[in-house]
Amino acid sequence: HPKKGILIGKSAITTEGVTESHLAFKQRPNNDSAYQKILADYVRYIFQEVKAAGYGITDENALFIIGCPTDWATEKNRHLVATYEAIFRNNAKIPQLKVVAESRGALMNAIESGDIHIAELKGRALVIDLGASTADFTLINLAQPHADPFDFGHDLGASLIDKLIFRHLLNQHKRKNKLVPLITNSSVQCNRCELACREAKESWFKTPDSVSPVFVEIIPDELEFRGRVNSELMQKILGSSFVELRDMEVIYGKSFAYLPGRSWEEELKAQLSQARDAAGRLGKLPDIVLLTGGASQMSFVEPACQSIFPKSRIMRGPEPEYAISRGLAYWGRVDVRTEGFSRAIDKFVEENIRPEVAKKVGALYSVIADKIANRVTRIIKNAFDGWKSRRYVTINNMKNGIDRKVKKWIDNQLEKEVIGCIAEVVLKIGRKLSEQIKLLEEEYDIPIGTLGISFETSGLGKVDLRIDVPRDEDYTDGVGDALANVIGVVAGIITGVVTYVVVPIVLGIIVGIIAIVSTTLASILLTILISNPAGWVILAGIGIVAWGAGASTADKIKRKLPDWDLPGWVRSMVGTDSIHQKIDSRRSEISTKVTAALSQDRDLRDKIVDAMTETFMKQLKMKADDARVLIS
Repeated sequence: HPKKGILIGKSAITTEGVTESHLAFKQRPNNDSAYQKILADYVRYIFQEVKAAGYGITDENALFIIGCPTDWATEKNRHLVATYEAIFRNNAKIPQLKVVAESRGALMNAIESGDIHIAELKGRALVIDLGASTADFTLINLAQPHADPFDFGHDLGASLIDKLIFRHLLNQHKRKNKLVPLITNSSVQCNRCELACREAKESWFKTPDSVSPVFVEIIPDELEFRGRVNSELMQKILGSSFVELRDMEVIYGKSFAYLPGRSWEEELKAQLSQARDAAGRLGKLPDIVLLTGGASQMSFVEPACQSIFPKSRIMRGPEPEYAISRGLAYWGRVDVRTEGFSRAIDKFVEENIRPEVAKKVGALYSVIADKIANRVTRIIKNAFDGWKSRRYVTINNMKNGIDRKVKKWIDNQLEKEVIGCIAEVVLKIGRKLSEQIKLLEEEYDIPIGTLGISFETSGLGKVDLRIDVPRDEDYTDGVGDALANVIGVVAGIITGVVTYVVVPIVLGIIVGIIAIVSTTLASILLTILISNPAGWVILAGIGIVAWGAGASTADKIKRKLPDWDLPGWVRSMVGTDSIHQKIDSRRSEISTKVTAALSQDRDLRDKIVDAMTETFMKQLKMKADDARVLIS
């Protein structure tokens, strides 16, 4: 208004002299200056009114909790939230604000009102927000509400029904030719007519057997826009295709070509079916369908939901048009009351999680090194047994066999072994942190285990862990998913380092084992030569040429032995237990060298600590965020 400035609500429609009028402005945040100005004017007006109301609210202590469609709040669309925040902060001059998913506001309201009990927060809920300008559908895992939900929305607002009523009454008007130009050239008159249709529609939905009048006096032209909304008209309107609105494009100065060729009710059912199919693909239909928004009160909405989701509990509060606003206010109250709790969580991350993880890295290296040492010595023992049974013809054949098996194990099995080691350490860390967090749960009177479940890793032992870990119902609230994934990532990092460490160490050990076997055999053969006059004949019989007695003979035999195909009676003279013991004596050497090599890689340690800490931290903060509603 040129003199009275911004007017909100009824006065914006009834005050004479208004030059610019707007009924709805909800849309994705963008750089359009007109959109940003309307939004900023509206919010700034609200802020000034609240500050003037005598509640002691100032620029310094006011916190705005602003709702947005859930899809905006997902990681992929964070830029939308940033743009939205910038409009409020820079254009509307709101100093302190937080943007929260509207579906979360709807859930908060349902929990606070008692419509949903804390005990029910285990299944899935489909939040359907039907407003004047949009319809949003959000499928949320109630036990894990911070996971990216399935979310989609359309410009399927209840105001389209208002426009269809407006169109019908306008087409029936006896002075349509004079009325249309006036409405077309004045957003004020157009919105007055549409708002009158909206009020009549809402009145009819509350009392479907009634007749609701529509009357707008257009001054100074002394024209009247009038009509009646009754059951006959509403049945016709609700069965009308959106295509009919295209002849209203001139009046509204916008295109309606984007609207589908279906009625409002048909389109609602189509979108409910889309939500059902998406939920089915995710593995479970919703246990609860939560209806919110003023348009959810329309009589056909609940039956449509029941027909698509026959096994779900369909629920709607007494004033669904205020559900999200109240829920966001509850969320703001919780946010303010639990600032100390949030700081305590941050402190726990720094003073407990990171140190506990860092403390266990050395143990992790030891476990990995022991696993590798045990596996490698077992491969060497099996190969030696294979040489004794003539599975390997020569000692060099045995050596090559050991090389192949070790490399094959590294390529195919090492990562799995490493994953098992990491899982073992993560289980210990999780148990320790679960115990430590109990003090914080007790301090804030939160049920024991509410936060500790962040570190729950019981599901890790029930699945075959790989880097791309599949979802498994054994996981506890998805925590196992996150930990299994980080285990896979850490395993990949460690395996790369271990591969370069293990191979050289093992090859060196193998050479030492071969030297032990060759030395042992050379000693046996020399004993035969010395103690048995027919020794040279015996050796000649197995293809060993006599070089004469002496130390040089032992060296020559030891040097040539790896290539000789020795008979069984000679092989049997090498004691299995003796060689196995000598192989075992090298196990600690393997373990020590692998541990030392891993410990020397500072970058590796930092990556492990960062990855594990971040995962535990994210899981804890998600659960802490949910637990804040439990703090009185």
